[in-house]
Amino acid sequence: MNLENIDIKKLLPLFMRAGEDNCALADGLSEVLQPLAQQVKRLSTWDQLGMLGNAELDALAAELNIFWYNSDYSLEKKRATILNSDKIYMKLGTVGAVADVVNDIFGGARVEEWFNYGGQPHYFRIIVDNPSSMSKENEAKFLQILERVKRKSQWLENVVNEILAGIPMYIGATVAVHKSLSVRVDVWQDHTPDIGINAGLAFSTRQAGSESPKISIQ
Repeated sequence: MNLENIDIKKLLPLFMRAGEDNCALADGLSEVLQPLAQQVKRLSTWDQLGMLGNAELDALAAELNIFWYNSDYSLEKKRATILNSDKIYMKLGTVGAVADVVNDIFGGARVEEWFNYGGQPHYFRIIVDNPSSMSKENEAKFLQILERVKRKSQWLENVVNEILAGIPMYIGATVAVHKSLSVRVDVWQDHTPDIGINAGLAFSTRQAGSESPKISIQ
C-alpha cells in the first residue's frame, strides 16, 4: 500500500468496519497520514541524491561534516564525495582512507608507501596524473585535510606530478638471404703431362714441387 493514498479503513478487521465510529476514525487518520507521507518523502536524501542541486548537496555535506568536501566541485563529484564519505569515516587513519580522499580531491591520484618506492620508513608520497588539479591555491587546504585523514605516525614526503606522453615509434624489418661458397685446397698436385724430346740431345721433365725443370743429356 502506498502511504500517499493510504486508507486506514481497509486495514481494519471486518467486524470493526461495521462500526461508524471506527470508520470515521480510520478516515480521519487517512486524511492526516496522506499529507505526512508527502513530507516524509522529502526527508529521504540518499536515494534522492541524484536529484539534489548544488545548494542542497552543500548543505548535506556540511551536515555530514565532510571536511574534504569542496563546494566548487561539479555536481557529479559532489555526489560521489558524499556517497563515499561513510566509507572514509570508517577507516580514518589508514592508507585506504588517504587514497580515497586523494582520489576525491584530485581524481586519478594514488598513494605509495615508503616500502613501495624505497623511501624512509613512515613516509608516503602521492602520485598525481593530472597536474592541473594541484595548484598553490588548494595546496594549503589539501595539507590541512590530509592531516586529519592520515595516521599521525605518517608523513607526506612529496607530491609527484606524473605526466604520461606517447611517442610514435616505427619499426621496419626485412629478410636477407646470403649464400657463399668457399673452396679449400689442402694439397696442390700438378697434372701437367711430362714432355720428352728424343729427336735431339735434350730431354725435359717437369715434376710437381720442383723449382725448375731438370735437363738430362742423352
